[in-house]
Amino acid sequence: MNVLHRGIWFFVAAVLLAGCTPPWSAFEAEDPLAIRATSSGEVETLLVPCSSVRITRFEVIAAEGTVQNADVPRVWQVDFSPPATDLRRVVLGELPTGGIEQAPWPPVGLDGQDKPYVVQVQLDGGDYWIQGFHQRDLAGGRILFHNKLVSPEIFVEQSRCPRPTGPDR
Repeated sequence: MNVLHRGIWFFVAAVLLAGCTPPWSAFEAEDPLAIRATSSGEVETLLVPCSSVRITRFEVIAAEGTVQNADVPRVWQVDFSPPATDLRRVVLGELPTGGIEQAPWPPVGLDGQDKPYVVQVQLDGGDYWIQGFHQRDLAGGRILFHNKLVSPEIFVEQSRCPRPTGPDR
């Protein structure tokens, strides 16, 4: 993925997320979410926080139109009551332990590899983690982490705690 393509994707994701309600945490590359394809081709989200968190909702949203907000239908929504404290991976479409499916996974799954999606994780207290992705970008074992496609080896290095900061991370 070239620099221009990454810049365009970041801009599109920022525009899509700017109109969301309720209030969002800042769109930061530090959100501890990674997205990869499993060996069977399913999309998996890895949650790699450096401290304990309480997750109340996991969502997959199709990034449609120019503004994404609470009225945009969710491709998949899972709520946790009580909040999940040990959620570290979610294969899209597979209900995590303790989750209550609010918007069911569609029978066709992610229906187009050219369509942008956003994984959104809501934390107890209202903060959000987000990561946008295109399914086609996950081919070849690449992992999307901090809005960059990286190898599994680099992901292991970069997801260790404490994480490096600054422009070279």
